[in-house]
Amino acid sequence: MKKEKGFGENHYIWLEFDIKYSRANALLSFFIPVLGSGALAALISGVFGLIRDRKASEDGVRAGVRQLLYDKIKYLGRKYIAAGEVSEEDLEDLIDMHKIYHDDLDGNGYLDHIMTEVKKLRSGRYSEAD
Repeated sequence: MKKEKGFGENHYIWLEFDIKYSRANALLSFFIPVLGSGALAALISGVFGLIRDRKASEDGVRAGVRQLLYDKIKYLGRKYIAAGEVSEEDLEDLIDMHKIYHDDLDGNGYLDHIMTEVKKLRSGRYSEAD
């Protein structure tokens, strides 16, 4: 480094430090955004991946429960129709299951006919008792 008149040795040390610091600062200003954006993108991608996987898992469980309810309602409905009667408590339970299947789990209307026939069994008993 070239010495200039009027400056002490400490001045050259600080000048040398300033040059090194400004180079390091320039490198950091370049690399930190590059590294930060990559890390942030990876983090965001990871979070959305977890959400997607959780949603897929919940959809699978929901579809499984819907299928189990469909099978149970169909089985019980046919059983009551074959027996020709259904108790009031059993009918309430069946109606609750059908409501959950149809409304909450977005089930289709395939069981509506069975439900109508089972409800007729109960209403037929009331008309016979009168």
